[in-house]
Amino acid sequence: IPAHDGRVNDLAVCRAMNVLISVGNDGYVHCRAMDHSDPLKWEVTSLDLLKCRNVSEGKGDIDSSTTRRKITSLCIVRGESKRAVIAIGTSCGQIKLVEITKLEDSMVRASFLTDHEAITVSGLEDGEGKVIHALCSSRYDDFSRIIIGHS
Repeated sequence: IPAHDGRVNDLAVCRAMNVLISVGNDGYVHCRAMDHSDPLKWEVTSLDLLKCRNVSEGKGDIDSSTTRRKITSLCIVRGESKRAVIAIGTSCGQIKLVEITKLEDSMVRASFLTDHEAITVSGLEDGEGKVIHALCSSRYDDFSRIIIGHS
């Protein structure tokens, strides 16, 4: 399936919504509604990391040939039939929450949760080599935890 400009860094399927989510070095989140047997017919929506508050181009990327922020990892924090929340990790040591909603016509919409600033992990303030490499979510009672693997 044609997707990212460059490397795809992580994939996840939200089974409750039947949506495939991918993130890549191009700084985009792609969400595909898997409503057809032919993947080329899946409706797709894209979200650009640079459209997020508190994320800008600059230092913090592993690849010095570009200054574009990369999305390096993702995890599904909560998934329901019409709404999901994912966390994305970046090449600048930040984590951002994204809301994915499924509309009545099977279209998918993605947006950054505006109530939350980009989360900078303590000790990973902006600078070279500060990368979120892996994210995992777990639920305990009514709380969601995001476990972070970073450098």
